[in-house]
Amino acid sequence: MTNKEKYREFYKSHPDMCVFSAPWWLDAVAGDTWDVILIEEGGSIIASFPYVCTKGKLGIKKIELPPLTQKLGPYILYDKNISYTTKIGYEHKIYQQIIDALPAYDVFNINFDQQYKNWLPFYWHGFKQTVRYSYRIYNIKDHDNVFLSFEKNKRKKIKKAQERLTFCCDLPANIFYDYFKEVIFNRNDTVSFTYNTFMNIYNALYSHNAGKAFYCIDEQENIHAVQLMLWDNNAAYSLIGMRKKEYNVTGGTEFLFNNIIKYVSDFVDVFDFEGSMIKGVEEAYRYYGAQQTEYYSISKVNN
Repeated sequence: MTNKEKYREFYKSHPDMCVFSAPWWLDAVAGDTWDVILIEEGGSIIASFPYVCTKGKLGIKKIELPPLTQKLGPYILYDKNISYTTKIGYEHKIYQQIIDALPAYDVFNINFDQQYKNWLPFYWHGFKQTVRYSYRIYNIKDHDNVFLSFEKNKRKKIKKAQERLTFCCDLPANIFYDYFKEVIFNRNDTVSFTYNTFMNIYNALYSHNAGKAFYCIDEQENIHAVQLMLWDNNAAYSLIGMRKKEYNVTGGTEFLFNNIIKYVSDFVDVFDFEGSMIKGVEEAYRYYGAQQTEYYSISKVNN
C-alpha cells in the first residue's frame, strides 16, 4: 500500500482528526498534488503529516495550504498516561522524522491545528513561526447564552431580521457560486479559487455529510446572505460567506449565523468563524461573543 492508501484507512479509524486533514477534503481542494508523511512504530501509524506540494512560477516548489483550508500539519497519537516531559520529547522525535521526510521545496507555509503548540524542532531547522487567530464560540448547545453573548446591536439586527427573512438550507452550487462571484466582482476583487474547485468542495461536503450551503431570503425570495459550512466531530467551520451590498443593513448575515449555530449545535459544540487578521473582519466576529483562539503558522523560505 502507498502512504496515501494507508492514510485513507488510518483516517477512518480516528474520528477526532480535523476535517481539513481528511483525504476526501484534500482530494477536493488539491487533486493529486497532496501526499502524506506517515510515522510508524511497531507496524502501526503513530503520526501523520499531510501536505500539498505545487510548482509555481519559475519552477518554485511550494508546500502550502490549498484553497479554503485553514490548517494542516501534524496529527499525533499519544499514550493516555504520558507525562508532560515525555510528551515533549516524543513530539520532538516525531517532528524530526517529519522534517527529514519532507520533499524538496523552496517555500514552506503551513498552519498547525490549535492543539499543537510545540514547534521547537522546526525552529531548530530554521523555520519561523507566526501566531494567527481564529474566533470560536464554545458550548453552542446553550442557545440562550450564545445569543446573549452577541453584541447588543447584533441581537437587535437578528430580532428585526426574524420578522422578514427565512432561513434556508441547500442552496444549489451554481446559484451559490454566482452569488459569491457577483459580490466579489462588485468589490473589484477576484475569486481566489476556480469554479471547478468550488464544485469539488461542494460535492464532497454533501457526499460525506460534512457541510451545507445555507442562505436566507425575504418574501420576494431575494437572497440576502449565503454561507457555506464545513464540519467534523470537533467543530463547525465557516468556509465561505457573502452578502450583497444592498442588504448590508437588513441583518441577513447576523440572522444567518444565529440560525446556523443552532443548526450545527445538534452535532458539534464549537463554532469556528475561522477568524481573520483583517481589523474590520476580526471585530465583526468578536462581536458574536467569539473567543480569540491562537494557532501557529510555520514557514520557511530556502535560498
